[in-house]
Amino acid sequence: MRNLLELIKVNRPHKEEVIELLNKLNKGCNGFKAYVAGGWLRDIDNGIDPKDADIFICPTQEEEIPHELVYDLTRNFKTETIRSFHPSYEGGQRREDVSYVIKCDVYDMVVMHTRIEETIRNFDVSICQIYGFVEDGEIKCVNTRQYDDYKLNNIIWQYDDIKTTDNHIERVKEKFPNTTFKTMSSEGVTFNNSTRDIWENSRV
Repeated sequence: MRNLLELIKVNRPHKEEVIELLNKLNKGCNGFKAYVAGGWLRDIDNGIDPKDADIFICPTQEEEIPHELVYDLTRNFKTETIRSFHPSYEGGQRREDVSYVIKCDVYDMVVMHTRIEETIRNFDVSICQIYGFVEDGEIKCVNTRQYDDYKLNNIIWQYDDIKTTDNHIERVKEKFPNTTFKTMSSEGVTFNNSTRDIWENSRV
């Protein structure tokens, strides 16, 4: 079985490697749970080959940040694998819901103060509002109803009360051209009640 450092020293995060990484992280997360969320799942769901993945470590109850886990992740950060370690996210903007970001070659591992639903609700665009967790050896996915608007109505929502960067919005627009972008408040975000499988047509 590969150790944590070996798991993040990959060229591209494939499904089996992400499952193994989530399982490894969950063993060190008392009161926290590791999820994959955002662009990696979004790209797979839309037939795009993803190049990196964001892992979110979120509290499942009122717990302190798992400092021992953070130490295990960052004690080798001077190697070529872990490039930087800083308490910020999204282009260097400090966010109150983020504790640590450990940036690796193809993974960003983000330790949060908020539970996963609130973390997803705070994403700046609806097309990124999808997360996955390991259950019975598979990744089960949950997304917001606003996320579904892309496939149903060719609409991507941008939340006017969520901090973002122009660079991120432009990258999303480049990836999803000929799409209508609309704005709304994140207070209107709602989640689907069931999990779903996005892997049928995936090559990952």
